[in-house]
Amino acid sequence: MVKLGRLELTGWFGWLFWSVAHVYFLIGFRNRIAVAFSWTWDYLTTGRKARLILEHFRSPAE
Repeated sequence: MVKLGRLELTGWFGWLFWSVAHVYFLIGFRNRIAVAFSWTWDYLTTGRKARLILEHFRSPAE
C-alpha cells in the first residue's frame, strides 16, 4: 500500500507506483533501463531470480 498524504494506492496501482519510484531513484539512465527491462521481463515470463530457503537448518549446538 502507498500512502502519500490523502492519496492511497493499493493493489496493482500501488505496486506500479512502487516500481516506478524505485527505478526513478536509481543512479544513471542505463541502470534505470536495465532494471526496468529486467523487472518487466521477469513479470511477463514469471521468471524468478531470488530463491528462498524455507527449510529450517539446525546449528551443530542444537
